[in-house]
Amino acid sequence: MYIKQVIIQGFRSYREQTVVEPFSPRHNVVVGRNGSGKSNFFYAIQFVLSDEFSHLRAEERQALLHEGTGARIISAYVDIIFDNSDNRLPIEKEEVVLRRIIGAKKDQYFLDSKLVTRTDAMNLLESAGFSRSNPYYIVKQGKINMMATAPDSQRLKLLKEVAGTKVYDERKEESYKILEETKGKKTKIDELLKYIEERLSTLESEKEELKEFQKLDKMRRSLEYTIYNTDLKESTKKISEMNKRREQSGTISNEMRAQQREASEKVQEISKELRELKSKIQVAQEEKETLNNELQDLVQERARLELNIKDMKKEVDDDSNARTKEQRDNWIRKELKQIERAIKQKREQITHTQESMASGVTRNAELEKKIADITAQMESQKGIIEQNNNLFYEKKREKDNLSNERNALWRQENTLQQSLSMSRDELYKQEQSLRSVTGKAVLNGIDSIKKVLERLRSRGDHEVADGYFGTLIENFTCDKKFYTCVEVTAGSRLFFHIVDSDKTSTKLLSEMNRMKLPGEVSFMPLNRLEVGKLRFPESVQDAVPLIEQLSFSETYRRAFEHVFGKTLLCKDIATATSYSNSDNLDCITLDGDQVSRRGALTGGYYDNRKSRLDLHSDKVKLRSQIETQEEDCRRHKSELEQVEKKVDEIMNEMQRMETRNNKNKDVFEKMKRDLRVSKEEQERITNSKPQQERALSNLEASLQTMLTSKACYVAQLVC
Repeated sequence: MYIKQVIIQGFRSYREQTVVEPFSPRHNVVVGRNGSGKSNFFYAIQFVLSDEFSHLRAEERQALLHEGTGARIISAYVDIIFDNSDNRLPIEKEEVVLRRIIGAKKDQYFLDSKLVTRTDAMNLLESAGFSRSNPYYIVKQGKINMMATAPDSQRLKLLKEVAGTKVYDERKEESYKILEETKGKKTKIDELLKYIEERLSTLESEKEELKEFQKLDKMRRSLEYTIYNTDLKESTKKISEMNKRREQSGTISNEMRAQQREASEKVQEISKELRELKSKIQVAQEEKETLNNELQDLVQERARLELNIKDMKKEVDDDSNARTKEQRDNWIRKELKQIERAIKQKREQITHTQESMASGVTRNAELEKKIADITAQMESQKGIIEQNNNLFYEKKREKDNLSNERNALWRQENTLQQSLSMSRDELYKQEQSLRSVTGKAVLNGIDSIKKVLERLRSRGDHEVADGYFGTLIENFTCDKKFYTCVEVTAGSRLFFHIVDSDKTSTKLLSEMNRMKLPGEVSFMPLNRLEVGKLRFPESVQDAVPLIEQLSFSETYRRAFEHVFGKTLLCKDIATATSYSNSDNLDCITLDGDQVSRRGALTGGYYDNRKSRLDLHSDKVKLRSQIETQEEDCRRHKSELEQVEKKVDEIMNEMQRMETRNNKNKDVFEKMKRDLRVSKEEQERITNSKPQQERALSNLEASLQTMLTSKACYVAQLVC
């Protein structure tokens, strides 16, 4: 291996890109005038390879940039191209390009145009012999003179450093320290093992207690189940009894309605009989009035006769007693005045009694009509109350059913939330496992790209967002038995991002930097990937192209051919070696053992428990499961909201119905009071009518007697 070519731009005196012609694999001499850039050329090589420029401050990085006239240089880079034909570097290429870029705020390494960390770059150089602990692969100006004039002790120290004995001594001291630390750890482990043994004995006793607890807990759960089952049976029995009572209440209600109809029919019959009786009473009253008239005539005749007898007796007495006619006439006139006053009072009493009786008849007719109206209104109001009661109980049953449905939805939602929480916890564990296997920077880069895509879509830049197709691992599937060989073949390229063009990747990277998002991203632009014609051995039974075992969209074929196109899947390592030599192909076995077409053989134990494809597959399944569970939760929540809304509506309707029914009951009670008052008043009028009739008859008879007496006195006064 040797340095084949050096490219410099922006570094110290090299403003423009300077490409040094290819070097010889043997010896090369750089000559030039003073100030032509020889020293800066060697500084550029040291800048990439040496550890002297490892930790540069901002002002030191600025000092390495070109400071000539013209536009200011903001970054510089140095490319060293190695000839790797002897595979000294563990990379399967004949040329390896290592670039270092510096700026005012950046210091980055690139290996074959791929961003790598400084540690990875230094480890790569150490694997080729560029050790930081033995930096004498570069001999600076004046070093030889210093070594020649140095004392023996210093030259001995230098020889030890060159020979590596110093490193050996340091490593030996470190090994002793590690050995001492290991002894201390062994002592701690022995103590821990002793504690574990003691703890195991304690756990054995606790195990018996746990068994007893589990036995008692099982008994407890059995008893709880028995109690709950008994309660359930009793509740079911009570519900059945209540349903029977409800059915019986319905039957009784129907019977009462039938009785009500019969009572109504009887009321109508009685009302008819009452009307007939009233008609008979009217006829009887007419007969009574006729008889009363006859009775009055007889009474008047009797009174007249009695007065005649009285007058005659009085005349006999007066004739015998009266001294003169004048005295008799004076007495008669006096009697006439008293009789006229009495007649006037009687007539007033008769008029008042007649008016009172006529008012009672009118009031009685009004009360009859009022009682009939109130009775009809009460029947109507009673029907409305019964109808409202039936509607209220129907709404109550509907509310109870919805409440049961709501409780069931609550239980289902709680179960779904618990399942969703467990799935999210499991997804978090899978992501952490994938992060530990893949690397934090790569997954941060994937998350950052997602945020960039969301930002672009929100801004309406769908052209760039639609040009992104996801990572390689997200765009193919294969049988689980191929996971190991696929993962070993692809390596970190599983998480490379597939895009339609280099413009898309540039825009995504620019937006990511503008948003200052963390992570590392590597793109595979489909328009830039160069894939040669694939040639695999034909008609063989012990090997197949690995790419044929993958399922992917034809849109991304160039990306998969770029990663898996030159890899042959063989049944064993011997077959892989044979095909690698004969067909110039990379070969791999199902166990992950690789044979490179350049001759390198790699393999060994592969821990399938840390398979990135397994972890990614589980992650995809969990995300799909979480999406389904979230959709179920949203659906249950929507159903629950609808049921709760219906329950609230029914509760409000029940409150309004109860308010209306209470008002209707108040109106019904008021009607009952009015009906009772009207009937009492009618009864008083009916009871007072015979008394008024008897009083009127007596008043009329008395008036007739007084009129007869008046006529007699008038006749006597004339004579």
